[in-house]
Amino acid sequence: MAQDANNVGLKIRRWDADTVFRVVNDPMRRRIIRALAGGGWKTALELGVGPGSRRHTVLKHFTVLCKSGIVVRKENPQDARKPLHGLAPGVVVCQGEKSFTVDFGRGMIRFA
Repeated sequence: MAQDANNVGLKIRRWDADTVFRVVNDPMRRRIIRALAGGGWKTALELGVGPGSRRHTVLKHFTVLCKSGIVVRKENPQDARKPLHGLAPGVVVCQGEKSFTVDFGRGMIRFA
């Protein structure tokens, strides 16, 4: 089950390298992480729909991201059927001039 970012007891988490590499191994999941790195909360369909993407496929990737704890889910006050997603509090995003780095504690990925 995904962690709710509104929980008071939410702990900052560090992920092991195997989890990070398994999660970011898929291009769709990297696109989702890239989109969430800009900050804010978005629905799965706002983030994952690209050319040829199907709703079922997009939601499958969000399930993997949420189970890993890299992405957290919270209730959408405007539409309870479409929860909002964001990067977990332990995921650090460092902006550069032409790229940014996402730090998972034990592994980092640079997006150009």
